[in-house]
Amino acid sequence: MKKNEKTYNHHIVNYLQQINHTLHNHKSQAYLVGGSVRNLLLQEPCIDWDIATDGDVVNSARQIAHTLGGFFVHMHDKANRIVIKDDQQEWIFDLSPLQGESIEADLHKRDFTINALAAPLTNVLDHLNRGTELAPIDPLNGMNDLAIKQLRMVQDRVFQDDPLRMLRAVRFMRRYHLTLEKHTEQALTRDAPLLPQVAPERIHEELYTILQPQGATDVLRFLDKHNLLTTLIPELLPARGMPQPSLHHWDILDHSLETVAALEQLAQILQPERGDEDRPHLLPPTLQPREEQLLTL
Repeated sequence: MKKNEKTYNHHIVNYLQQINHTLHNHKSQAYLVGGSVRNLLLQEPCIDWDIATDGDVVNSARQIAHTLGGFFVHMHDKANRIVIKDDQQEWIFDLSPLQGESIEADLHKRDFTINALAAPLTNVLDHLNRGTELAPIDPLNGMNDLAIKQLRMVQDRVFQDDPLRMLRAVRFMRRYHLTLEKHTEQALTRDAPLLPQVAPERIHEELYTILQPQGATDVLRFLDKHNLLTTLIPELLPARGMPQPSLHHWDILDHSLETVAALEQLAQILQPERGDEDRPHLLPPTLQPREEQLLTL
């Protein structure tokens, strides 16, 4: 194990032990849920840890923040955030009440099966401390979807319940190299007109995150194929099929998309030795979101 991995585990184990200790004293059950479990299974880094628990979540979160020397933020009824800054980086722990009468019921209310995973916090600590096997609670067969690299919605109303999940789907596809399950893809196209219901700032964060890495043109074409691009930018509707002078063989929409492709190729030519994470972004720095937080959700 590399030195930074040892440090990473040391910090996380210490924080999770303190959280588990507090929740145990409050006689609360505690589960690591969602993207945190997914990333542990994939052995991917994670700085944002989601914990579902019963009992008095707000007071528990306040006490944990005080014990760990962190900051407490009551975000809304479903989330209480603890932010800890140490010599390594900023760590985020979100404590939320169980949605439903059991952890299984809670997982059925999530977005995609790869996020509908949970593990008792004690099991997670044994896994990080002693290397024992992680034993996720997986009522929707999300581990199999992870294995075959498939993104599948938990139920048919996933996008209707929160249309932003359509952009989250694209982000997860890019981040984890997933393919869309057939019915999920159909629902994505079906529910695309609902996206404007989402607050613009939420759309901004997701959209600019999925457009940051190399391959933004492919993302734009994917959004267009599933009716999301012109839903987000209706001004592009007249551009589809609008001809240009004979010098051009694309319509205005295709020409616009190919312009993005040309800019990406130019960036790659100018600095070919850099990886995607180091390559200059096409977005202005002031518009770039905090991707490191979004990727772990």
